[in-house]
Amino acid sequence: MPSAQPEGDRSPASPDRDWYGLDRRLLLLWGAVLVLKLGVGAVLPLVLDETYYWVWSHHLQLSYLDHPPAIAWLFWLGHPFEGLGHAVRWPGLVLGHATLLLWWPLLRRVLDRDQRRWWLILVLLSPLIGPGSLILTPDVPLLFCWSLALVLLLRWAGSDHPTALGAAALGAALGLGFDSKYPIVVFVPLALVWLWRERRLDLLHPRWLVLGVIGFAATSWPVWMWNASNEWISFRFQLGHGLGASSWEPRWTVDYLAAQFALLFPTVAFLALWRRRTAPSWLVIFGWGPILFFLVTSFRGLVEANWPVAAYPTLIALALYGRSRFRWAATTATIWGVLLLVIATHLAWWWLPLERDRLRHEFFVFDHLHEAAQEYQPLYADSYQMASKLSYDLGLPIYQLRGLGRASFYTYLPESVPPPSLDRYFLAVERGWTIPPQEWERSYEEVRRIPVGDVHYVIEFRARPVAPE
Repeated sequence: MPSAQPEGDRSPASPDRDWYGLDRRLLLLWGAVLVLKLGVGAVLPLVLDETYYWVWSHHLQLSYLDHPPAIAWLFWLGHPFEGLGHAVRWPGLVLGHATLLLWWPLLRRVLDRDQRRWWLILVLLSPLIGPGSLILTPDVPLLFCWSLALVLLLRWAGSDHPTALGAAALGAALGLGFDSKYPIVVFVPLALVWLWRERRLDLLHPRWLVLGVIGFAATSWPVWMWNASNEWISFRFQLGHGLGASSWEPRWTVDYLAAQFALLFPTVAFLALWRRRTAPSWLVIFGWGPILFFLVTSFRGLVEANWPVAAYPTLIALALYGRSRFRWAATTATIWGVLLLVIATHLAWWWLPLERDRLRHEFFVFDHLHEAAQEYQPLYADSYQMASKLSYDLGLPIYQLRGLGRASFYTYLPESVPPPSLDRYFLAVERGWTIPPQEWERSYEEVRRIPVGDVHYVIEFRARPVAPE
């Protein structure tokens, strides 16, 4: 195992200047960025997926079709702040920012003080784990739990006397990661490879494995119980989403590699690859391991760019390992900072002449439906995104009509079907949408279509008259 203090650390730690490798100035930077995140997070509207998870938090379940429950728990913890703009994000923002604190003991093993400073700067500006963490997704709790599990693994395996508590705690951290997002399972084979590389396969003794499994089961049981009660549908849904293709499309792999190269940035990717032979094995395995795993899965399905996000903090540390000059890091940070400034000013004034503005779409795509949604009640939506965004923006109970769009959380809500006692209801749909017949439509007939904006209709359905016997 690497020494606790990397060779060549030019600034010895002292109690008044250093806390796990973070001196006062960096603590102030960390705290100032947290305050900034909380302020921006309260002002920035929720994007489509965030409103979907917010709806989950108002219908708490042990787990969900699309993802495990941790993201809903975070939004549920934010309910007391719902009157403060969009501060419902705050618990998730605090958890995501606290992930950086977990890295100080890890970095202290392999980086000197200057390297640790540049690691913090780069991580705070890195697109996905820096400003991207303002948007709450299951990646936020996943990254926290992955980092916690890595801390516990290195501490437990590096001890001369591994303890039962250490084995159980590692399993519990992985269980919480399983409550966050299923890709946490990638951690296990990477840990096995690392133990083999470090000649610590003795830690795979049955007693340690049993304790780890007990810790895992103690924290992940909600996901298992929900899936067991729902025909394992969430597992099947996610496997089909990532590995369900019958034939390979080359663009999947090309797009994946291009996205990782861009998100890591060429300097980080090149230096992390260059240092793979001289750096400590855990940096290499837990840095490049997730990237390679999802590269392999890109031959079986479309891989989204954020899936290997847990690798990014490790790869940035790997790129910094052994470096004494940081011009490349300053250049990378400057480019990321300029891009962040461009995006931030565009969010404030929408000045970029973009033909298809993805950011505007995520924040405001259904704003033109607000007035109609309040006027035509009860209103259903043709997609879970529309139902969630309108529900959050207006504070109204709006559901995706069962049978329309892809299966979602709404599919399993009884409220997604008009009750038999309802004499009429309204449905917001995109123009040109072919509405498949539903069983309850035998009792309803379309009365009129009301154009709303350029791309949507609100369709009114009324109960059919009951024929006299």
